[in-house]
Amino acid sequence: MKSRIRFFVLASLASAGMFLHAEAKRPVSPADCITVRYLLGDRSYRNPVQVSPSGGEVAYLVRTPNLETNHNDVSLYVKQVGSRSPESRKPLLVGSTVSQVHWLNDDRHLAVLMKDGETVVVATIDVQTGVHEVIARNRSDIVEYSIDGSGQHLAFGVDKPFAEVSTPVSESDAAHGYRIPFQTPSTAFSPDGTIYSSERADGGRWSTPKLLKISSPVNSKSMTSFPYYDNLHLSMSPDGTQLLFTYQSGTAPERWSRSPVVQDILNSGSQVSITILQDLRSGQTRLLVKSPYVYSLPLWGPDSSSFAYVGLSPVGSEWEAADIADHRRFGSAAHMFSINIRSEEVHEITTRLATIGAQPLSWDSAGHILVRTDKQTITEFEQNRNGWRSSRSFEVPFKNLFSFARLASNGRVVVGDYQDITTPPELFEFKLGDSVVAMTTKLNPQLDAVRLAPSEAIHWTMQDGYQLTGVLFTPPDYVRGAKYPLVIQTKPYEGGFACDYGEADYPSFCPQPLASAGVMYLARTYPANWKQADDVVHYPKGYPGQLSEAAFQTQMWDAAVEALAARNLIDPKKVGIIGFSRSGWYTEFALAHGKTQFAAATAADNVQYSPNEYWLLHSDAILRGWDSMYGGPPVGGSLNNWIQYSLPFTLDRIHTPLLVEVMGYGVAYTNQLAPPSLLANHFDLLTGLNRLRTPVELYYYPNEKHQPEHPLARLASVQRNVDWYRFWLQNYERPHAEDRYQYDRWVHSRKQHQNSGAGPSD
Repeated sequence: MKSRIRFFVLASLASAGMFLHAEAKRPVSPADCITVRYLLGDRSYRNPVQVSPSGGEVAYLVRTPNLETNHNDVSLYVKQVGSRSPESRKPLLVGSTVSQVHWLNDDRHLAVLMKDGETVVVATIDVQTGVHEVIARNRSDIVEYSIDGSGQHLAFGVDKPFAEVSTPVSESDAAHGYRIPFQTPSTAFSPDGTIYSSERADGGRWSTPKLLKISSPVNSKSMTSFPYYDNLHLSMSPDGTQLLFTYQSGTAPERWSRSPVVQDILNSGSQVSITILQDLRSGQTRLLVKSPYVYSLPLWGPDSSSFAYVGLSPVGSEWEAADIADHRRFGSAAHMFSINIRSEEVHEITTRLATIGAQPLSWDSAGHILVRTDKQTITEFEQNRNGWRSSRSFEVPFKNLFSFARLASNGRVVVGDYQDITTPPELFEFKLGDSVVAMTTKLNPQLDAVRLAPSEAIHWTMQDGYQLTGVLFTPPDYVRGAKYPLVIQTKPYEGGFACDYGEADYPSFCPQPLASAGVMYLARTYPANWKQADDVVHYPKGYPGQLSEAAFQTQMWDAAVEALAARNLIDPKKVGIIGFSRSGWYTEFALAHGKTQFAAATAADNVQYSPNEYWLLHSDAILRGWDSMYGGPPVGGSLNNWIQYSLPFTLDRIHTPLLVEVMGYGVAYTNQLAPPSLLANHFDLLTGLNRLRTPVELYYYPNEKHQPEHPLARLASVQRNVDWYRFWLQNYERPHAEDRYQYDRWVHSRKQHQNSGAGPSD
């Protein structure tokens, strides 16, 4: 079956563009996208919107990127529920490190992370007077905390940054030579966190923080630091006696080792989650959570006897068996469970969740839990002797509410943020059961003066009949019948406002600036109830290891280009493709193995499944994951799989100008003889394409993590990608570019490329 595409209301685009043009709004710029104000999303996963226990007030954190200071200013606001918030309202607190706001039970005080002096501390703030009190401080920044309802018991985490730390070498070692050890996953790839606990004494003073020390449930060794990815999931019980936290391990407990789900996790290059329940009075350590991967922060019941979390099914359970039978494994299977810490009984609450990391909105004293079970539905669950059952459901009075909208509730009122693909974030609130919703705060009035490109939902079909959905951004002045350049974003659009990618801060993606410049922009979307298994069924056959995953992505985009070209909507000779993270690997695979001859491409901070990574990083997780991908190591009988499909051995098949962006995680490139490993991983690509005279640019952002935080780096990435695609797809050079030599290089590399016979002629 040939690929085909259907547009729902494309015919209205021309008139829509004329209407917008008549308003004389200015075109959207990369800076507009970078400076959009969102509710704060940080590494702790804690909700930036918090409703007070009584439901009378709401506290929320807003992030404002500041291009002048190159920081993100975070403002803490508190307002009464039901009031309209003037945009000039003064925030209670402003600072680049403000995060993790939490109401105490007195309905008057908030706990928060903030900078005091030179370090980040835990403080409480009186919302009526604005007076704050520092309640925990460390020599290093506190990165995460949890506090009980009364504000009398506290746990907090301190970590070392994710960076390549220099190891001192003695004179004797330097003279005699020293052994290079094998890197373990914890030292090579994850920051280590240390946890401290403290409590307020009778006199009001806080005790000296006590370092948490446990016996590992994996190997019984003593542990005082814990490797993790984004956070430790610290969660203290309301009575202050119990602490939950989660760390990552490249080794699973022995009784988990036969689980196919655990093997999936380890073979993917990831690590299992170890979730600890620590009794802060007795020091007892228990491994009650048998789920090998936990997605959400735990939420305690009000009586401190139970907690709920979202994760994979417990190893060896009936739920795990059902997941395996339904092909729901790591990355797709998510259940919400509760565990009673006294009886150790585990009960499933629901498998219906709006997102894989959804956390209960509330858990009241009557035992009712509120859960957002899909985009538009909040469901109340109640517990009986046999477990949990749904008792009531409430429809959110919005159409197409963003799946990742931050909703908060005290069980009666719901407050959250609304945004859609062309609507920047706004705050709303409603009472459960009401059909009326009130918009209370407009966060981005500056965008009222900007002309945004329209977008449309599309469908297309792959050759085997698999139907796919996407969103297509079109130029505001779209002319029906014209053939436009196209840029494909290989990472799916997940909803929310899209100027760049959105609040996730993914680099490179630039739908609105490119569409406003006359380039169509396509991203995949997932239909309701989509599961990873839906794709897996359609993975092409005949590839070794797990390479069919990338081959599927390649065929998907080939089909989309073919369909759009068949409708005379795009010029198939002027198609670009952008990938970030894992989708950057998809992009590079498509350049070497796909039918489409892309005119430009970007791969940003992505895994490559290359021999370079395999040998240079050489961790347990990398070796397992890369062997699984190719069906074996790059030696012996499986070597040919690597030669046929891995990037360094297929560079001669790539004839597309490629922009590569790499994040440095705080490691500067100051010594050419000792490049950071994450950068050196890409040197085979840089050198190989240069030798083949295929245009390639490599940019390094030493101060950024995987999702760049600093506004100037984000702006540079978006603007650089806009320049890159406009040059290669439209032959356009931006006047007064920040890099005065970039177009000289690009023109020169284009001529070299054309003279080599690989590039298109003028």
